[in-house]
Amino acid sequence: VLGGPILRANDVPPEIVRWREQRQPEEMCELGAVSYREAREWFDRRFLCGALRRHNGVLTRVAEAIGMSRKYLYARLEHLDIDVENFRTSDRS
Repeated sequence: VLGGPILRANDVPPEIVRWREQRQPEEMCELGAVSYREAREWFDRRFLCGALRRHNGVLTRVAEAIGMSRKYLYARLEHLDIDVENFRTSDRS
């Protein structure tokens, strides 16, 4: 476009390519370097994992506590690839 050399991905040093991977999501949001979808998935993952921990992976309780239908909760967990079994304890009361 400007008549200069074309910069390709393999021309960029590895430390610059990996720069994004080394940043916290909050920092990426502040920098405007993350899409809405990525920010929402980051938030949903943290929010849902916290709720799963508090309720020992009992999905009915999680859904009630956060005001979400069980059907949508299942869909979000599947979309985010969150394994509910990781939050379940042997002492489910």
